[in-house]
Amino acid sequence: FIAKDERVIEVEGSASPRILDGKVIATQGFFRDITARKQAQEAIAASERRFRALIENSADAITLLDPEGVVIYDSPAAPGLLGYEPDEWIKRNIFEVLHPDDQAQARVIFKSVLEKPLNRASHLLRARHKNGSWRWLELVATNLLDDPAVRAIVVNYGDITERRRAQTASNLMQATALSIAESPDFNSALDATLRTICEATGWKY
Repeated sequence: FIAKDERVIEVEGSASPRILDGKVIATQGFFRDITARKQAQEAIAASERRFRALIENSADAITLLDPEGVVIYDSPAAPGLLGYEPDEWIKRNIFEVLHPDDQAQARVIFKSVLEKPLNRASHLLRARHKNGSWRWLELVATNLLDDPAVRAIVVNYGDITERRRAQTASNLMQATALSIAESPDFNSALDATLRTICEATGWKY
């Protein structure tokens, strides 16, 4: 339709015939301008396409969660990180794969992200790989539930297991070297070394 001010607008409405003596003498219609609504819908659709293109072409693993922590979308880079196929991951509650020792803190952080739109939190935690091993993940969760193009908690994450192992090994070597240097004799140095290793690994001495 063309409005009085010559703008092209979109309308919706209904029309019905007026009948007199069995003949249609006129058509009565009711219409309303839905241009603004259509433009808003198109803007949301365009935003959704941009967001989808962004996460589908990202090298980072990105998972979208609903407010309960259930996976509703997984980016193409994500399945290789923990080994789960999309059909094994979608509709799964993320807390099911978290290490028992990390569950409580993870739930506290997730709750804090849910409290307000655009809330963001970063965290380190362990998640179970499909092969049964525990992987250290570094993640950032952002509340985009109120964004019409997203409507989810967006979680960007990466596997830092090897980096943590390297850092732990480096710290252990430094602590061991310091223990040996401060020991007066070989037996004391051996004892200090074993104690340092047990403290770093959680073993009993």
